Amino acid sequence: MKIPGIVAYSKIWAISNFYKIIYKIFLEHPNSTDNPQGYWAHGIFSGTNSIKLIGFGLLGVIHGIIPCVFKFSTSSYVIRSFVILVRSKRHKKEIKNYVSQEVLEQLLPYNKSSPVVQIIKKYDEDYELDTSTWD
Repeated sequence: MKIPGIVAYSKIWAISNFYKIIYKIFLEHPNSTDNPQGYWAHGIFSGTNSIKLIGFGLLGVIHGIIPCVFKFSTSSYVIRSFVILVRSKRHKKEIKNYVSQEVLEQLLPYNKSSPVVQIIKKYDEDYELDTSTWD
């Protein structure tokens, strides 16, 4: 004998868990930063940036074999990609983990108005760069 209230409750519970699983798989990560992003915006950016990185990685392999071709192509794209990620204001934790103040101070030691340094300083005021050695 089925009890109607329990059957209805179990269906509601199953539907609720289904939506929680869908949220966790598809929406939790794009919405988990200081600057949330929708599913499609995240997917399009991630997909296109990844495909470009693969392409420029292949150019880097070719450059490694034939140094006179594709000079600075791979490194230039990696830097451009990094700047885009910093400007997105979605990767503060990763930036703090991988870009130390020492690295920032070594980026362009003779140019305190370097665009890369200025972008990171503007993004995160916790960085206090020692500019006394810069011109």
